[in-house]
Amino acid sequence: SLVADSLVSRTKVNYVNILPIPFIPPRDLTAILTSDKDVLLLWDMSHFSDGFETGDFSLWDSVAQGPGVPIEEDKFAYWHVSTQTPYEGSYGAIVNYGYDIDTRIVMPPLLATDTTLLSFLWLSSYYWHVFPFDHGDLFVEISEDGGATWSPVWTFGNIGEWLNMTWYETTIDFSDYSGSEILLSFHVVADDNADIVIDNVKILNASDKKIAGKRQA
Repeated sequence: SLVADSLVSRTKVNYVNILPIPFIPPRDLTAILTSDKDVLLLWDMSHFSDGFETGDFSLWDSVAQGPGVPIEEDKFAYWHVSTQTPYEGSYGAIVNYGYDIDTRIVMPPLLATDTTLLSFLWLSSYYWHVFPFDHGDLFVEISEDGGATWSPVWTFGNIGEWLNMTWYETTIDFSDYSGSEILLSFHVVADDNADIVIDNVKILNASDKKIAGKRQA
């Protein structure tokens, strides 16, 4: 049977198969049963998912290194892909500590829908970036004019207290921009800071589906 933009087929007792039309197999499909008996589906959209395992930013629209000066000779005070501190696999994207840092990586253009989400993992130092020292910040920013101007939608400086050098997962809802072509970027502004790392950056699609039916014998 058809339910909205999904095909739901019951194959055996208590099991259903769910495929989004036009039947392109989703990556990392997750189904969550909510308290009101709805099923929340999360899956990777095919146009962007990067764990940086290519060892570069080849999937990204642009990289701006900025004027940053590293504190140590073997470090880089701008966004780069490194084997230092990945969440999983061999690589993550990192900005090392330094001075006068203003660096940005930009994702490819995206047509937002009412179910568009950005998910990513991040790790950094609360001590050096929030309290007692406020020496830098990681921003997620949005542009609706092709990158001419940017507006912050999230920063780890405004989410309350968190643990130093501990991985966190963040998901941001962009349904308010449905119908607009947008650019999303990770922007670091810092001076005499600590390392900032991200990994597993994904555009997700969330869809609430009610899947009803009697148990079949």
